[in-house]
Amino acid sequence: MKMNMIMKRFIGILTTMIIGLNLFSQQTLNDAIQLYNEGIDVINTNPDTALLKFSKCVEICDIIGPEADSTKMIAKGQIALCHYKIGLNQFKQEKYEDAINSLNKAKEEAIEGNNIDLKDKCNSYIPKLYYQLSTDNYKDKAFDKAIENINKAIEIDPTYSKAYYLKALVLEKQNKKDEMLTIIDKAIETSLQINDTKTLEKANQKASVTYIEKGFELAKKNDYKNAIELYKKALEYDKQSVEANYQLAVAYNKIEDWAKAIESANKAIQYEENNDTKRARIYYELGTAYYKLNNIEMSCSSFKKAMFGQFIEAAKYQIEKVVKCL
Repeated sequence: MKMNMIMKRFIGILTTMIIGLNLFSQQTLNDAIQLYNEGIDVINTNPDTALLKFSKCVEICDIIGPEADSTKMIAKGQIALCHYKIGLNQFKQEKYEDAINSLNKAKEEAIEGNNIDLKDKCNSYIPKLYYQLSTDNYKDKAFDKAIENINKAIEIDPTYSKAYYLKALVLEKQNKKDEMLTIIDKAIETSLQINDTKTLEKANQKASVTYIEKGFELAKKNDYKNAIELYKKALEYDKQSVEANYQLAVAYNKIEDWAKAIESANKAIQYEENNDTKRARIYYELGTAYYKLNNIEMSCSSFKKAMFGQFIEAAKYQIEKVVKCL
């Protein structure tokens, strides 16, 4: 009898505790839901505050246990979105490193929540942030750091043509011309893949100019045959390069290949703008080649067209003393 009374009291106390725990759990779940709703209200206007609300909601859900799993899951999805929105705001404020950190957090949460769309959005912005950091490094002449950041951009987006072009510019500053030309080719390749015509044009121009410069260095050492090969390489990137065709004309004259000198000079004249002063140097080479082929008429005509700017006296001398034009 006495034992039955004790058991009844125990069961009564246990029932009261269970009811109390249920009431506490229900109240705590309501608190979590309230925090979630408060976060939703401000996520677009104040994602930082929303992040605090959703994070607290998740904490409460962890205390409650399995009963709150669904609430916890959707709250964590909103946490990923908060980090994303915060990252975009930091991007706009040019806080690039902070933005990278925020978007990486968003990406991690998105992967955990299997939110492929949000993960892809993060991956579309993060390379741009590394590109901006690298651009700042380039301006500050911090070239090693610039390479480090641009490589991170390329690692995430291997088709980022602008990143390859920037890397080429940095390598140029580091006097790594051969490596720079390899990366320029990659910039051209990826530009074609994504139809980035602006970067494609700049990359082709940069490659052409670089090969001309390398050829000119050889020409100064009287290595005209190898210089010619580099000028030809320059034309593969820019067929209408006045400078490449002009330097070819000079080099061909030096190795006494007069016919090719004429061919290259005529191409240079074709692509040079209608400016007699700028064309004067080309006509001078053309006059020389024609004279060596004993075409006096064309030689005289060319030297007369070369009488502009700094070539006036030299062309006059050729006309009067060498070719002896009538």
